[in-house]
Amino acid sequence: MVLWISVGLIAGSMLVLAAIAIGTFGRLTALRRAVRRAQLQQGDRADKTRAKVVDLQATLELLRLRAMRTSEQVAMVKANRGGGQVG
Repeated sequence: MVLWISVGLIAGSMLVLAAIAIGTFGRLTALRRAVRRAQLQQGDRADKTRAKVVDLQATLELLRLRAMRTSEQVAMVKANRGGGQVG
């Protein structure tokens, strides 16, 4: 009788352990999918950010060139006025 109770307890414990393991592995699969999805989204955001950075660098270069041209024009106007001094 004690043997059957022991066998029953061991079998019940194994069933509970198996149920917990199956549930845990199921959650791990979902977690792996979620991590993969997040990594893909992060990669997409990084690509978009890189494109924006390239655009901003190009805009900054254009602004730098415009500032240089404006400075040159201001210098020419000052030179034409006699050095920009008020007489």
